[in-house]
Amino acid sequence: MKQEIFEKIYACMTGYSLATFGARHGYRLEGDTVALHAMFTVWDAAAHNRNWALQLWACPQAPFNAADITGHLVAQVALPSIGEIADDVEHFEVRADASLLAGKADYSMVLLLVAGSYGCYDEVHDFYVYPLRQEFYLPQFRGSAGYRIENDRVHINVGSIFNPRSADNLSGTLAIELWALSEPYAGGAFAGVKLAGANFGQVFGQTESAIREFDLSFSEPPVGVWNYVLMLREWTEAGFITRDFVNFNQLVSVIAAFQPVVESAVLESIAPLVLPTEQAPEVVAPVVEAKPAIAEVVEAPVVAQPKATVAAKKPAKKSKQDSKVSVNSASAEDLKAVKGMPAKVAEGIIMARPFTQLEDLVKVKGMGAKLLAKLRSYLSL
Repeated sequence: MKQEIFEKIYACMTGYSLATFGARHGYRLEGDTVALHAMFTVWDAAAHNRNWALQLWACPQAPFNAADITGHLVAQVALPSIGEIADDVEHFEVRADASLLAGKADYSMVLLLVAGSYGCYDEVHDFYVYPLRQEFYLPQFRGSAGYRIENDRVHINVGSIFNPRSADNLSGTLAIELWALSEPYAGGAFAGVKLAGANFGQVFGQTESAIREFDLSFSEPPVGVWNYVLMLREWTEAGFITRDFVNFNQLVSVIAAFQPVVESAVLESIAPLVLPTEQAPEVVAPVVEAKPAIAEVVEAPVVAQPKATVAAKKPAKKSKQDSKVSVNSASAEDLKAVKGMPAKVAEGIIMARPFTQLEDLVKVKGMGAKLLAKLRSYLSL
């Protein structure tokens, strides 16, 4: 998946910053949320004509300037109105949902002070790169992983699953899922076809589960070239979220409907499989280990997989209600296919969901009230 690229007006590079950070600012990851605090100084009364926000980014490499910021937007929080007097020192403490990347990589964290109109913050007035890299402590795979396809069954093998959180932190229900994506997975939002999956259970913090093997029902993807990805997903208030993943290097080509050329890809040898399909969730007892000082985090939202279509069959006629595209679960391609939907707006919907009502779409950059009125008959929650 392509990383998000920061495209803004770099006020802080040209000397026209209306406000800048003070000495005190920072972030703190707390489970599914992030706490941000910042002190900054207003230098120009023109600042009062703008809306302001704090953004927290996770970047693979530490940027040297605002133009170098490339990575993943973890959180964005709109700030209350700033003071009405120039040179006033402002201090804000805010909280927001955190969207964190799956996997075991660490990142350079960058805090930005941005301004603009509500929902469209296109000016960077200051930013700060924190010196310590951040690792997201999420349930993860350990050891080898692989799969073997036999007709309409798939045998999935994982070495073990480890929960690196504190010992008293029981994970949500975990699930093992095999997906077909158009490109290798990088840990953020994705769109693809789910091929197989089963619930694993829950794991206490600082506990590593035993080796697990699964014999699952398998649904092959449509015609095309696919990257198979094994995902570890955790149930949260927002639904299942990807926590770790394994990309299999061997591409799978399907040249006829539901007839893949490549039917297996295994990283390590797989032992005989013994566990039944679709086990009920279970709790893995904790082991006695030292309690590390770590932060809890959560990850980026997931785009629901599109339905695979069969070229040989004519699709059933849909009702007017069924023909609407869901703004909460449709893929980016389905949203872009809506008549009159700009591609940038469709991508903005993916980043901003979920929505509780269609009226909330006006908060997406590029989606005004007039455009929403024209698209409303084609959209649903």
